[in-house]
Amino acid sequence: MSDCTVKVKDVQETRRLGRLIASCLEGGTVVLLFGEIGCGKTELVKGMATFFGIPPEDVSSPSFTIVHEYESFVHVDLYRLESRVELEDIDIYRLLQDSRVKVVEWATLVEGMVPENKRVKIQCFELSETERCFVVTDGT
Repeated sequence: MSDCTVKVKDVQETRRLGRLIASCLEGGTVVLLFGEIGCGKTELVKGMATFFGIPPEDVSSPSFTIVHEYESFVHVDLYRLESRVELEDIDIYRLLQDSRVKVVEWATLVEGMVPENKRVKIQCFELSETERCFVVTDGT
């Protein structure tokens, strides 16, 4: 996957972008998502999940459960966690080593734990009420 910046105009385009990104990922890849609340992270994850056969309505921001595991896909939301010590409670080391594609929202705590050759970073920006911008960076 090459580095790129993509602007989308609505939720449907955000989900299409998610499916496209997911189609480029190898097993074991960790997608690190960054961006403020409301910038489109979870809608992007819903699109990625559909590539793996998971209906978008089954995907929600797991801010309260933190981890949602599916057969070929893992969705992690670290919004409520404040330290690496808390990561041990969700067995993050096992999850990061897993052969499934993993998507981590609010990924600052785990960014340095993922080898460059196994990560994709996505920065999300809200441009307007409906428009979003996603900056996808391979590795570093």
